[in-house]
Amino acid sequence: MVRGFVSTYGPLTDVEKFAEAPAHMSFMLGTRFLTDHFDNDRYFGVMRRGENLDRARVQFTLAKQFDESVERLGEIITEVMD
Repeated sequence: MVRGFVSTYGPLTDVEKFAEAPAHMSFMLGTRFLTDHFDNDRYFGVMRRGENLDRARVQFTLAKQFDESVERLGEIITEVMD
């Protein structure tokens, strides 16, 4: 993904922000699932009550894992750009 982005748009100017993006996106999606759960599942379709709550938990777990991997993701991005 980084190679494709760099080949189209040029080198990344802020590697750290790109490395943090997956954690941010997972957290935001988790927040949307949780909000929808509390709003009686009006936005995201569900087959059962609690499905959006489960989705939120998964996204928050992913956000934590991505957050713990920011340094390594930054290294990977830097390696690809070299």
